[in-house]
Amino acid sequence: MKDAYKPDLALPFVIDRKEAIEIIRKNFAKKMFIPKDFCSTSSLESLQGRYVPFWMYDMETHVHFEGEGRKIRTWTEGDYDCTETSIYRLVRDFDVNYDKIPVDASKNMPDEKMDLVEPYKYTALGKFRSRYLSGFQAEIYDENKEELLPRAQKKAKKYTEGYLDEYNNSYSSVKPAIKKVDSKEMNSYYTFLPVWRYVYRYQGTNYEFFVNGQTGKAIGTPPTSKARMFSWFAAVTCSLFFLAEMILYFLEVA
Repeated sequence: MKDAYKPDLALPFVIDRKEAIEIIRKNFAKKMFIPKDFCSTSSLESLQGRYVPFWMYDMETHVHFEGEGRKIRTWTEGDYDCTETSIYRLVRDFDVNYDKIPVDASKNMPDEKMDLVEPYKYTALGKFRSRYLSGFQAEIYDENKEELLPRAQKKAKKYTEGYLDEYNNSYSSVKPAIKKVDSKEMNSYYTFLPVWRYVYRYQGTNYEFFVNGQTGKAIGTPPTSKARMFSWFAAVTCSLFFLAEMILYFLEVA
C-alpha cells in the first residue's frame, strides 16, 4: 500500500466470517416472504470482509443561541380553569469539542448505510498495522478530506443541536430568534473501519447488507418474494374457506 494511502488509524475486525453469517441469518432469515435462498450457503458466498476508508475529524464547535422560552402552568380554582404563562429570554453561548467524527470516504459504499452501521467502540482505535489486512479486502479513499468536511460539520451540528435541546427542555415551548452553530476542523485522520458486506441479487436488483465488523450491528432490507407471499395468502384463504365449510356443516347437522 502506497504511503499516500496508508491509513493513520484502524480498528481491527472482531467479528469473523462465521459470526457475520450467523448475525445475518439471525437478523433477516426469519422475515416473512423473503426468497428461499436468501440465506443459503451459496448466496452467502458473496459475503466479504473489508476495511472501509473513513476520514475522522476533530471538530471545535461554537454555539450562539437567543430566543424565547415559555413555561405554562395550569390549575383549577373552584369552577375556573386557570393558566399561567411565564416568558423568559434565553441566551446560550458555549463550545463543544468532538474527537474523531467519522465520515466514510468510499464512493462504493452508500453513505446512509455507513452512517447507520455506526457506532464503533472507538476506544479500541489504534495505529494501523499491515497485519490487519490478512484475509480481508481494503479500499483506498476516493473522496478526500476537504470534500467530506461538510458532512463532518453537518454531523457536528446535529450532535450540538441535541445538546442545545437538552439545555432548553425545561420549557413548554422555545421560539428561536438567533441560532448559529459553527464548526471548524482541528485535526483529521485517515482511518480503516471493519465492515462485512453481503450482496444478494434478486430479480435483477442487488440488495446490500452490512455488518459492523467490530460490534455486529446489522443493516439492510431483504426483498419480498411475491411467489411466497401469494402462496401464504392462498393457504390462509383455503384454510378459512375449509373452516367456514366445517362450521356450516356442523350447524346443519345440529
